[in-house]
Amino acid sequence: MTWLNDHLDEAITQVLNFGREDLQQLMREVRETLAEKNIELVLLIEDFAKLQGIDREVLEAVLARPQQAGNKPLCAMRTALACTTGYFKNLIDTVQQRVTFSVNLNIDTVGKQSLITQDDIQVFVARYLNAVRLKEQDIENWANSQNRDEIESACNECEHSQACHTGFGHVQGMGLYPFNSKALEQMFGRVNPDEFNPRILIRDVLKYTLENSIDDIENGRFPSVTLGKHFGNMRLSAEVRLNIQAKDAQNIKRREVFLDLWDDSNELCNLSPEVHTAFNLPLLDVKTKPRQIQQVTPQTRKVTPSVVDPSGEYKIDTLVQEIPETLTKKLEILDSWNNQEILPDAIAKDIRELLFPAIIEKIEWDTEMLLKGSFVGSGGKLVQQRNLIFYNPKVKRGTYSGVVLSLPLNPDDENEFTETAYVFQGILKYNQYKHWKFENGDRYFRMYAKYLERWSQYIVEKIRLYPRESGEAWNPVPAAVELLAISATMAGYPTNTLENLINSLFIDLDKSDDTTRASSWKKLFDTFTLKRNREALLDIVKSRIACTKGSNSTFQIIDAIQIIEPLEKVRKSWQPQEQIPEDVRDKFPELQKVRQQVDELLENAIQEEYERQFNIYQSLVSELGEEINKEKVIKTLETAMISAQSEGVFRGRKDFVGMKDILNKFRRTAITKYQDTMKRVQAEKDNPESKVGKLLQDLSEDYQKIITDSSEFLDNTNNFLDASILEAKSRIAELEQPDGATGESSYEEICEGLANLRDLMNEIKGDTKCS
Repeated sequence: MTWLNDHLDEAITQVLNFGREDLQQLMREVRETLAEKNIELVLLIEDFAKLQGIDREVLEAVLARPQQAGNKPLCAMRTALACTTGYFKNLIDTVQQRVTFSVNLNIDTVGKQSLITQDDIQVFVARYLNAVRLKEQDIENWANSQNRDEIESACNECEHSQACHTGFGHVQGMGLYPFNSKALEQMFGRVNPDEFNPRILIRDVLKYTLENSIDDIENGRFPSVTLGKHFGNMRLSAEVRLNIQAKDAQNIKRREVFLDLWDDSNELCNLSPEVHTAFNLPLLDVKTKPRQIQQVTPQTRKVTPSVVDPSGEYKIDTLVQEIPETLTKKLEILDSWNNQEILPDAIAKDIRELLFPAIIEKIEWDTEMLLKGSFVGSGGKLVQQRNLIFYNPKVKRGTYSGVVLSLPLNPDDENEFTETAYVFQGILKYNQYKHWKFENGDRYFRMYAKYLERWSQYIVEKIRLYPRESGEAWNPVPAAVELLAISATMAGYPTNTLENLINSLFIDLDKSDDTTRASSWKKLFDTFTLKRNREALLDIVKSRIACTKGSNSTFQIIDAIQIIEPLEKVRKSWQPQEQIPEDVRDKFPELQKVRQQVDELLENAIQEEYERQFNIYQSLVSELGEEINKEKVIKTLETAMISAQSEGVFRGRKDFVGMKDILNKFRRTAITKYQDTMKRVQAEKDNPESKVGKLLQDLSEDYQKIITDSSEFLDNTNNFLDASILEAKSRIAELEQPDGATGESSYEEICEGLANLRDLMNEIKGDTKCS
């Protein structure tokens, strides 16, 4: 804009195609010609500003002296021009010094008081309005008449003139409608706060109002909201605006404009009934201002300014307690804020420190199933006092982390804005008096309670649905729940029912049984059991679904509804289903880290663990067969042990009592359940349509003791059988020696016993033959 203004004159000159030298040459030639004829040139310029672009060149031509050495004489020249005071002050000193006579037509002031009174403005406006109402021929007749001191009032022939003049006022029978004295004062004061400028009065008050309000006046919609916006921010207090909303819900905005401009008080009242009738605004059940319209007579001389419509004939009821000056100032600032002014930081700080604790205390944390300590406080918590901010027009909001409560919640809703400002005023008053018994305290309290509930619920909603940069809400609970469910399943906790699965989310994970697991399995499980990760996942869930029941720090009730759906989803495949949006991952770093590890390791961990367990299972099957009859095996072994002991060939790393303990331990082993599980895992693995995640629950069950006890049983049993068979062979070989000392009958008896033992052992071992 500055650049455009700097080059505007040059641009206009080029458009006119009239260069600096061209104009000066033309003026010189004209003056030389007139000088030869002894003619004086008089130049009259009504509005010098109209010559923008060539004004400097005109001035130089005007200032050229008649007699210049070496040039022809120029005619004498007298110039009279009109310009604004500001333009004249900006002329170069040379021009100002060459001016021989100047007339300043500005209306000056005496001290801070203008010499133009409100009476003068009414006279000025009444005459212009009368000119608008008169026919063009009437004005021409008046201009051509001998008596121009008086002009006929167009109101003389109007049937509404008596009521109109009674309600709006008049000057010598010329009505001020649609203005009254207060409207002119309010409107003109806002568009022309400095020295009196008649052009502004005509352009921005009279012309604007009449040109833009014809339809509104004809259709009973005057004064309109648009008109009110033209004259700037409203001055009405929040209390007055709330009273309007309560008393006149059909005409809220128009009545606000009406009282803001056509009255200078700050309360809800009726003006003259005639004004209400003209503006199609019903009279309300409130006090009516006395009708005090003074007749204004045009003055032919300056007089001391007088009050047109005396104010102060009634006052707002005095408060029960006098309001301190500092509080009064704060209340006024809040009214200005409500009318789109800036709210100073100092006032905002006072309100924030009083309001934030009240909002936090209003939240029923136990009822909402939220842990207050997990969300409220400094140090990066989601809800912080500094995040309570207040709307300020044309002020860029800073960067905040966590839930931001910006009041009013809907700044474009004028009703909500007014009520919010009213609540803030009530808070400041309560802080001053320490009770709600001040005037209208009950109304302040009801409004305060209404918005305290709304603001506290807003906080709760934002906690539950963490706000994303995209504006969409996101709840972190499902993502954390499914990871906790996977970790509990990997830990071997019962998760076959929904009830068991819910309980398993909050049980401490035990790492003692993962030493034999596959490497990827152990790595992933270590991520789950890392204290920082697990506490973060649990905090996400517990802080949003748990109730501590009063002062008890341990939660005792949970809102299961929030976790049932994600649990049902994850149980179908035991793979994460919830997506973690990119724009919240930095807000939940542990959640993101664990999820990333699950995505990278889970399928591989399940595959490796399957291969490990399947190899162990195959070894058991190779020793005990596909269909293991545990009792038959144990009974056969017991018979073999007794026979070996009776024949004196019992051998092995365990003695007879030790082997009995091994058999008893194997008898208690649930190997059949393990066998059924592994068959189910193998069938699931062989199903081409099955997903590897479905193996997780079976592979996670703790069969390590079964595997250990079965392996110990096989190891000691094989050792006993191999050693005892070897001993039996040795004994038979000795008996078969020619020089054996044993008698024929004893030899046959021992061989028969050893043959029976060999048959038993062959039955157990299957592939081992005694010869």
